[in-house]
Amino acid sequence: MLTQDQINSYKDNGFLHIEGLLEVGFLAELQRQSAQLIERLQENAPLPQDGVLRQAVFREPVPVGEDPQKGAAFAIMDLQDYDPIFTRLLFYEPLLGALRDLLGSGVKLHHTRMITKGSAKKTAGSEGWVVGTHQDQPFFPHRDHSTMAAWMPLVDITFENGPLHVVPDSHKSGPIEHNGSPEIGFRLDPDEWPITKGTPVIARAGDVVFFNYLVVHGSTPNRSSARRTALIYQFCSSTDEPLDSAHHDSSGNGMLLA
Repeated sequence: MLTQDQINSYKDNGFLHIEGLLEVGFLAELQRQSAQLIERLQENAPLPQDGVLRQAVFREPVPVGEDPQKGAAFAIMDLQDYDPIFTRLLFYEPLLGALRDLLGSGVKLHHTRMITKGSAKKTAGSEGWVVGTHQDQPFFPHRDHSTMAAWMPLVDITFENGPLHVVPDSHKSGPIEHNGSPEIGFRLDPDEWPITKGTPVIARAGDVVFFNYLVVHGSTPNRSSARRTALIYQFCSSTDEPLDSAHHDSSGNGMLLA
């Protein structure tokens, strides 16, 4: 159960970093199954089809004319379709308890995914996959803006391996106009919203960072010698309603969890 100070901090800043929320044994199993999933999909994963998110695997771009299958897998949707450990995480009581406290009502699933940044040192020509500043709201807008991410690093996050950066209080600005589209991604003007405007989240494996989908965030390149992997589960209040059909084909979308 969260303290009132933690709840107030989330409301004021738009994000909350909880240390060690995932129990050590459970974390180890998540790490093991995630590594195996990445290895398996790197070899034979189908490329996503237009408009289809279920079991989609997104890849880093490769030079024009080369096989896109060669691009390193960096995002995997609908994790619970691959292994029951990811379903267990959906119903993991410490996580659900924190979500109940922060949302103040029932908890509804939006979607699950994994994002993994390959090492720039080990991939020729790779920049370790920079994520420009953005809000998640344009991707899946909701009426009451309750939607939030639970960002769960599976490795220790350092300044070197591409930490998440969040801009405190930015959720209070409401939806901000973005460039881009759902297909190519939404990004904010980098001159107005440089990554340096954000606060780097230096976290350990097993920590959970909750942030509202209106919070401006992004991440820097992974310049370490190892892969950087995190799970991102998106939730919203059970009373909130989507304003479009984004991710409605995602596994478990709209499922009431608590």
